[in-house]
Amino acid sequence: MRKLKCGLIQMGLKGDVSMGAERIRDRVGGATAFISFDIDVVDPAFAPGTGTPEPGGLSAHDALAIVRRLTGIDFVGFDVVEVIPAYDPAGQTAFLAANLAYEMLSLVALQRSAR
Repeated sequence: MRKLKCGLIQMGLKGDVSMGAERIRDRVGGATAFISFDIDVVDPAFAPGTGTPEPGGLSAHDALAIVRRLTGIDFVGFDVVEVIPAYDPAGQTAFLAANLAYEMLSLVALQRSAR
């Protein structure tokens, strides 16, 4: 975990990606949260349309699994960044980004329905 400007925290994942959601949950606690998902954390085999590809990154399955495990957090907003469709003629990066955004919207819907 690395502290950035303006109080932001950059959380990397090393080893077991199943711990990613737990680390996020521990960091957020009971507070509200904004999640920004940088698509370049995903391996370019699954998301080639980004400006900074990360070979050896997460699979699309792992990225979706981490987001899906964030139930119960009160999100006030979210985004998916670093998607560059021009670098991906097949559109798989945009498709994954759309799926991630859908999952994030689902998290908000689940949280609101629980109130």
